[in-house]
Amino acid sequence: MPAVVGVRLLVRVSGLPPDASLFSLTHFNSHDSDIVPCPPGEHMCASGGGGVTDGARMQLVGPDGQALTPAWISVVSPPPCDDVPIAQQSIGPAGTAELQFLFFSPLRAIRGTAHLSFDQMRFAPTGGSESPEQIAPGPWTFDLPLG
Repeated sequence: MPAVVGVRLLVRVSGLPPDASLFSLTHFNSHDSDIVPCPPGEHMCASGGGGVTDGARMQLVGPDGQALTPAWISVVSPPPCDDVPIAQQSIGPAGTAELQFLFFSPLRAIRGTAHLSFDQMRFAPTGGSESPEQIAPGPWTFDLPLG
């Protein structure tokens, strides 16, 4: 059996506005840092080893309390078009997107229940739209059975 080198989590989000930018859906904290306020005119900043971030806090916590933050976040569906910048691509009329969260560390526990939590989801319209950016406040927690 090959060794597990990380965790891949697919999350389907529905009920989104059709003009929401695919890129805006990937704005989660992808470093092990705390989000703190920045000086006026700046985006959100992070303290700690992760540097600057521009998104909501998300964690996957194993049954033994091990906490992982995503190292990479991408849109899987609708599939992004290579010919157009992802910030200009929208969700479309279905209002549904599937996101991929990659955690580069494995969960130590292989049995029990892991807990996924995130504090908000942010989505902005694609370029040219006059709709304001929207934030769906959480927090949300999901129990994921392991094994």
